[in-house]
Amino acid sequence: MREDSTRHPSDWDEVEEVVSHAYFSHELTPLEKVEPRLELRTLPLGPIRLARIGWGAERRCAVRTRVPMP
Repeated sequence: MREDSTRHPSDWDEVEEVVSHAYFSHELTPLEKVEPRLELRTLPLGPIRLARIGWGAERRCAVRTRVPMP
């Protein structure tokens, strides 16, 4: 098993693209005027992928997706 980590995007459009590619399609809207500080790690496990996504401790974002959320 190999863990993947991603580059560190410099704008919110790129953050949305990176997370959509790595995990699930979504629309991302920052709720504060801040620079992104994405922390994304993925671990492919056969047909599934585990992902840990962090926007940054003080960052607030709205995520909209058509993927069912628990």
